[in-house]
Amino acid sequence: MKSQRHLFNIPKDQAYFNTAYFGCLLNESVNAAAYGTNLKAQPWNIHMADFFTDADIARQLFAKLINTDQNNIALIPSASYGFATAAKNINLNSNDSIMVLSEQFPSNYYIWEQLAIKTNATLSVVPRPEDDDWTTNILNTIDDNVKVISLPNNHWTDGGYIDLEKIAKNISGSNIALLIDGTQSVGALPIDVKKINPDFLVVSGYKWLLGPYNLGLCYINPKYHNGDPLEYWWGHKEGSENPASLINYPSDFLPGARRFDYGHKGNFHLLPPLIKALEQLLDWGVDEIYKYTSDINNKIIENLSNIGISTIDEKYRAGHYLGVRFNDPIPSDFTEYLTDNNVHVSVRGTNTVRITPHLWINDNDIDKFVDVVKKYFKK
Repeated sequence: MKSQRHLFNIPKDQAYFNTAYFGCLLNESVNAAAYGTNLKAQPWNIHMADFFTDADIARQLFAKLINTDQNNIALIPSASYGFATAAKNINLNSNDSIMVLSEQFPSNYYIWEQLAIKTNATLSVVPRPEDDDWTTNILNTIDDNVKVISLPNNHWTDGGYIDLEKIAKNISGSNIALLIDGTQSVGALPIDVKKINPDFLVVSGYKWLLGPYNLGLCYINPKYHNGDPLEYWWGHKEGSENPASLINYPSDFLPGARRFDYGHKGNFHLLPPLIKALEQLLDWGVDEIYKYTSDINNKIIENLSNIGISTIDEKYRAGHYLGVRFNDPIPSDFTEYLTDNNVHVSVRGTNTVRITPHLWINDNDIDKFVDVVKKYFKK
């Protein structure tokens, strides 16, 4: 695959390696967002079906991306909303423990901390492995008390890989709930829900799904489909597309995971650009995206190998996601220097630069990044 930069509004002088912070909107998504905003300017053109149609299109596209049925997908505004929904439908007692990773993203930590306090359960934090083998460390930490495992497919700070299929196979047949934060992986790292069979898979849409902010999607295992949603929106119920029925307060929920949709799911501003992004991801193919971004990161490793850096061994790292570790703490002006030279990355922790490219990156961007980093350490 060649660079797809022409599909984005990225000036030639900008080298943007920061998808894990914000994915860039496609030009088609920008146009779709403008269409949605203009629709609100003339609301007589908004019909009742519009509150449901785009939501179900997005549901169907995302389901295809992760290999599941669209009835298993709920629309959510954020990752924290998805995990809060999960926590509301998981029962624990004081003998149980909840497993998370050290330095896990807060949206997948705070809710479990609160649930542990509420139920007197134990919050078990898997320490960062010295050899970067998260999967083995997790498997060695699971005991008879673990009832919830909530983790990402790769660590958000440096791309450390977690083999979800291996973990799922290990706990198969147990009563352990497996929850996944796919925000930093789904859309760039291939995942097959049918092979993993998680309880929940939560994804914010504004990073690797290339969607707008404040909109995401959540896979919910069918065994939870009779559970309790966080909110009771008028559009959750059967027949709610008919305004005349609302005064009768229909009692039956829409099928599948739709009961867990957030209120105002028929978002005329955000759904059209997300739909365009999901269509494009499916057209490119996640396997191709993963290969392209992995090749870029391997080129960066090769070109920076002589300036005192290290990275996670390839077998323990998600290919699309690179944490470059420096031997000493990164100087406070490092990212500012890069930004001043139109190179965009993130620093996570004290000595790790997070590099997360996408299909807009080309060879000129790679050369620019390497050149600017080397110049900084020579000054």
